[in-house]
Amino acid sequence: MPHAILSFMIALLLTSPIANAEIYKWKDENGKLHYSSTPRVLAPHVQEVKLQKLPADRANANRQERLLNQKKRDIRRVEEDKKNEIRKEKHVQAEQRAMLKQEARDKDMCEKYKQRYTKYKNNGVKGINLVTGKKQKLKGAAARNAINNAKENVELFCK
Repeated sequence: MPHAILSFMIALLLTSPIANAEIYKWKDENGKLHYSSTPRVLAPHVQEVKLQKLPADRANANRQERLLNQKKRDIRRVEEDKKNEIRKEKHVQAEQRAMLKQEARDKDMCEKYKQRYTKYKNNGVKGINLVTGKKQKLKGAAARNAINNAKENVELFCK
C-alpha cells in the first residue's frame, strides 16, 4: 500500500504544474518519506529528486500505439483469411470445372465405344490390308481383339 501511495504521489507530481520545479525528499523522525517543492532546513538527509520530463500521456500513447498495432495485425490476419478463402474457393471451382470436363469427355468416349462395339458385333471388324492397301473384314484373333478392346473401352468409359 505505501508503494501505491508513493507511486501515486510521484505520478501526481509529474503531471502537476510544479513538475518543472525542484522536488525534495526526506524522512521524518518516524521514518516516513516526504516529498516537497521546498527543502526542509531542519530535516536531516534532505535529497533533491531529479525528475525525468516525460509527456503526461506517454504511457497512454504507448498503450494506444500497441492497441493500434494489434488492430492492424488483426486486420491483416482477416484480410489474409479472406484471400485464402477466395483462393480455396477458386481452387474448388477449378476442380469442379475439370471434373465436369472429364465427365463430358468420358460420356463422349462412352458413346463412341458403344457405337464401335455395336458396329463390330453387327457388321464385323474392318481393317486395312497392309499388302494390298484395301479395306477388308478382319477374321480370327485380330477381329476378336478389336471387339474385346471396344468392349473394354465401353466398360471403362460407361461406368
